[in-house]
Amino acid sequence: MFLAPHRAIRALSISILAADKWPEARQRFYPATADEVFMALQAVVARDFNIKGADTFSRSVSFSTPMSGFSWGAAMSAQMIPVDGGAYVRVGGAAHVRTNITAKGVEYKNTIRLLDALSAHIQRNRAQEPAAGWYVDPNVPGQLRYWDGREWTEHRAPDPH
Repeated sequence: MFLAPHRAIRALSISILAADKWPEARQRFYPATADEVFMALQAVVARDFNIKGADTFSRSVSFSTPMSGFSWGAAMSAQMIPVDGGAYVRVGGAAHVRTNITAKGVEYKNTIRLLDALSAHIQRNRAQEPAAGWYVDPNVPGQLRYWDGREWTEHRAPDPH
């Protein structure tokens, strides 16, 4: 069945709009440790998509999106790339049926949905972490260790108590 001309033009314009935003929308920077970002990525994909596999060496996750009224779904992947001060997550994928004119728009929306959910997940986890300060060292009884708000540092001191 063919789309009516006005619907085909609308569908094409949605795909073109998504393609215009697509290059910069494929990746996002997260100011968190590489391990924190990768664990959050796996959790979000497992919760919101159909996870196919995760590779801890390349720090990538493969997954698929479900079928919808506009798409037969897509095979997608996300890779975490560590950099100074944080990590990038880069998302790519392809529609299961490449002739679907609206597939790029749906793929774009799924990418944005994943990156937004990842941002929220990391922010929620960060809000639950204790503030920076001196705490009892979990590995050495009788010592304090400095927590910088994200991870343990090498700074230690005797526990005065």
